[in-house]
Formats: sequence, structure tokens, C-alpha cells
Amino acid sequence: MLVNEFLQAQGLEDIYVVGDIADTTYAGLAQTAVSNGAYVGKTIAHTIKGKSLSPYKPAHAPVHVMPVGRFWGVLHYKGLVITGILPHMARYAVDVFYFWRRLSLRHFLTLYIKGKLK
Repeated sequence: MLVNEFLQAQGLEDIYVVGDIADTTYAGLAQTAVSNGAYVGKTIAHTIKGKSLSPYKPAHAPVHVMPVGRFWGVLHYKGLVITGILPHMARYAVDVFYFWRRLSLRHFLTLYIKGKLK
């Protein structure tokens, strides 16, 4: 969906568009959706308080890390491409860190031991 510089739907200033559906740089990535959401939250708060708005700017180019089979992955960041086991290990570490922060240690270890987090 087309958006203006404030992530408002083109021609509809009362509707904000975020995440995969917003036609922004790096759309379709989780990091972008989180950044969009944080920006829109601040923008709505500024609007309520009557403050001026700043246009949306992506914080930085996201890192793409894709697992490709067992113990193999691809990392892409600003034209740099790394393949092999290192990107796979980086992705796995991020996934484990993500789950660890959201689950109790006991639940995390139970799922890990059962092979549910691979």
C-alpha cells in the first residue's frame, strides 16, 4: 500500500500503514515492521500533543540471514555476502536468544531438548 513520509495511507491521513503491507524501504522484514510500529506510536503521541511530525526514516539497512539447509546459511548486509556455517550459526544464535528471552528457562530447555527449536 502506498504511504506518505509519515507512514499514512496515501490520501488518508487518519490511517497508518506498517509492516509488510507498507510500501517502504526494506518492507517485508520483521526489523522493518518493528521500526514502523515504534515510529507510528511516537507519531500518534506527537499528533495528540499537537507536536510537529518528523518523516519516517529507516534506522539502518537490516541484516538478512537465511538458513539454507543443515549447517549452511547466507548473510547479506549492504552488498557484503557471506555463505557457509558462520551465517548459519549467527542465525541459530539469534533464534535461541529470541526464544530464551520470551520463555521461562524451564520451558525453553524443554523445547530445546525435544528438538523443537531447531
